[in-house]
Amino acid sequence: VALANEGVPGVGTNLFAVGAPTGEDLAFSVTKGVVSGAREWQGKRYIQTDAALNPGNSGGPLFASDGKVVGIVSWKIAAPGFEGLAFGVPIQALAERLRLSWE
Repeated sequence: VALANEGVPGVGTNLFAVGAPTGEDLAFSVTKGVVSGAREWQGKRYIQTDAALNPGNSGGPLFASDGKVVGIVSWKIAAPGFEGLAFGVPIQALAERLRLSWE
């Protein structure tokens, strides 16, 4: 798949997460959300989204509408009173952390 190298999409941009939210039985499930913000927490950058993400989505891609991967699903806040607070690592941040480069 193509990787986005334009940075984090703007707030309100559609995102699609692909994963296996309960394991093999629901593999390749797709959920849709929007970019809720570009956040920094403990010195790390994240894409905040309201896409319905579950543990089986972790490590899976966050696609933009054009089919490019803009991030990798990382974590979400799962606590009473919280909904739609999920986060992915932007592709550029991932590349920097892993010391990867591509042309």
